[in-house]
Amino acid sequence: MQQNETNQVYILLSVWGEEYIHDFFNMSLPSLLASGNIPALVQKYKTTFLMLTRESNVEFFENHVSMRQLKKYCDVKYLFIDDLIVIGNYSTTLTLAYDRAMRQTGEQMLNTYFIFLVADYIMAKGSLEGLMRYMQKGYSGICAGNFQVIREDIEPYLLSKKDTHTQIIPIGPRELLNQAIPHLHAISSASFIGQSLIHNYHANRLFFSLDQEVMAGRFYLLHMLCIKPERLNYKIGSSCDYSFIAELCPSENVAIIDDSDDYFVIEIQSRMHELNFLSSGAYDIKKLAYYLAGWTTALHRKNVKHSIYYHSRDLTQNDKLLIENEFNEFMSGLDKNLQSYPVKPYYNHPYWKGAMKSFYAHRKAILGIQEWDDIELSLLNYQNNFPQKLFYWFFGCPPEVSRWHYRWYDCTTVVSAIREAVQSINKNKCLVLYDAKSYNYMRYNRWMRTALQLERQYSFDDLSGGDFQQLQSLLSERFDRCIFFSSSHKFDKLRNNLSLVRKMLNLNGRILLIVSNLSNKCPSWIDGFNTNFSLNMSYLVHSSDKLVNVLPVYNNVAIYTMMTIETINYYFSENNKIRILWYALLGLPGILYIFIRNCLKSLKKKHKSQGHCINILLTLEVHS
Repeated sequence: MQQNETNQVYILLSVWGEEYIHDFFNMSLPSLLASGNIPALVQKYKTTFLMLTRESNVEFFENHVSMRQLKKYCDVKYLFIDDLIVIGNYSTTLTLAYDRAMRQTGEQMLNTYFIFLVADYIMAKGSLEGLMRYMQKGYSGICAGNFQVIREDIEPYLLSKKDTHTQIIPIGPRELLNQAIPHLHAISSASFIGQSLIHNYHANRLFFSLDQEVMAGRFYLLHMLCIKPERLNYKIGSSCDYSFIAELCPSENVAIIDDSDDYFVIEIQSRMHELNFLSSGAYDIKKLAYYLAGWTTALHRKNVKHSIYYHSRDLTQNDKLLIENEFNEFMSGLDKNLQSYPVKPYYNHPYWKGAMKSFYAHRKAILGIQEWDDIELSLLNYQNNFPQKLFYWFFGCPPEVSRWHYRWYDCTTVVSAIREAVQSINKNKCLVLYDAKSYNYMRYNRWMRTALQLERQYSFDDLSGGDFQQLQSLLSERFDRCIFFSSSHKFDKLRNNLSLVRKMLNLNGRILLIVSNLSNKCPSWIDGFNTNFSLNMSYLVHSSDKLVNVLPVYNNVAIYTMMTIETINYYFSENNKIRILWYALLGLPGILYIFIRNCLKSLKKKHKSQGHCINILLTLEVHS
């Protein structure tokens, strides 16, 4: 097949962090290498695979066997995005990274098809071949839809299909769909109409199941799979899946791939992903419309008029008719309610304003810059920093907060434990590790650098994601102490991470493990924080190492305050004045209550071990 001499293709893949890197090289990339995907694409177009990642990851990428297979088909280049990677703001980083990648092609951008991929997509064979059929029809933008499956359930099957010699996972769309449907993620299951078991008011797509072999989706939020930009002087005013099609394809020459035989991917997500969004029972149409009105643009509301069919048998016209009748009946009521709300602008979208503010604040936090740049009641959305400075002046900045701050008890408990752990050792013999770059961790990071002069601080994401030289250096040293921050979202990694930490310590060295509960939108007895901790750490009871101390830190005030803030934000998200009034009405007596409660707590020598668990502090002495 002769290559197209006018147009080129850039495959943009943004990947960082240990988990995403693992998933990409072990599952996603092998599926891209299957027949009808990259091997078919390079026959028709000059193709460049552009990795958007951290500079420290390159050595690992270059040595991976799957990367060597990829290089047999196309050029592989790297674009570093270290300065764009921030905490808990994935879509903003992704959007800015894609934007940087497109702009670096210069005027050639107008002759380039950009294919936007993410690390947790598993692609059926023949999918890029199906995409090319749309490209050859001259569309400027091509969109697609997908759904989420449970990573822990589907991974064994995917790995069993991998050819160990070629590193390829060759699965046809119908076979992949058959395997995916029994393992649909709860987030996907909650988005099915015609069922009254569970629902998700944060849904951006809706599904209908005709039978075990046929389902269909209506998507407000489509994946902008492929774009050939129509102009150079574009502006980014919201995240990529909100704005790229509207901004880069003003002619509206856009297609939606509507059949899984042409293009099919699944998105793998951990079992616990976004479960806090789910509720039991059927959808309330008015409530669903209210949530959708909070973010949908004109394009989103246009997208949802098209159905995308997923099928593992041949579709008949009668199948499609039945599906459309079900969707139309449901959507008519939803559209009627949604029409009473104005559309959101795709440029300067309200979510983007907040995301960019958070992006700059978090980036400063990572860099250790002392700024009054973030506020835990961040939805106040002031345009200047005076209210933020006033907030921190009055409440303090975590982890050093005033006694009337709702996190005072758990913050002071952790601070005291860290001070005690390092008070009698050489600071150069103390290692600080984080299982992720959580914003809460970075606050401790900054405090430990300034207050305790602890400079040896590292993230497992960086060490495991490619910075092997640094990892080997740490393993060759011997430390007396390790302050290790882990989270409830990383329980599956905790045992292996602790084994690695032990290798870095001297005999009788100690680990202060601080396990944080990040699911603070519901009480810990609901999300199972204590139970999961016990299940994952029970092996330590029979370990040769010594458990010196285990201290669960309970703080009911924290969960009540956070739930109150969440409720106020939910009901008054569109009215800042009313929202601030409620903060004042509830906040003033709340501050007095918190102050008295914390004073009483500080007088008690022993605290009740019940309620909402914020942290668990575990001290472990290495004996082997």
